Amino acid sequence: MKLATVHIPYNNRVFSIEFAAINFLQKGRLKYEYLLEGLNKEWIPLTSPTPVTYNFLPHGHYRFLVRAKNELGQYSPITTSLPIYIAPPFWKTAWFYILIGLMVAAILFICTGSGFKNYFM
Repeated sequence: MKLATVHIPYNNRVFSIEFAAINFLQKGRLKYEYLLEGLNKEWIPLTSPTPVTYNFLPHGHYRFLVRAKNELGQYSPITTSLPIYIAPPFWKTAWFYILIGLMVAAILFICTGSGFKNYFM
């Protein structure tokens, strides 16, 4: 079953992707190329479908692309893609910044004695 997006938590940012073409007639004669959009700028060639491993990618959205090429240099008609999302750590999320802001505001409110009343009177 195909996932819409693979979600990876920030503390598990080392992962491998395995792939292979389902064509038994050209086994061993296909070459592969892959690209991780958001990281690589050019296709990376492989001679066999070995696992591709990524280590400690920054959080964000990526898309892994793979295509096969036969011995005549013709690419497969379909480029397979796999969307990947690496979640940020909790201290780099919007809700964490909002929480810190509310805590700072509450501390300022409490430390002023009677709150913001002194500023408006």
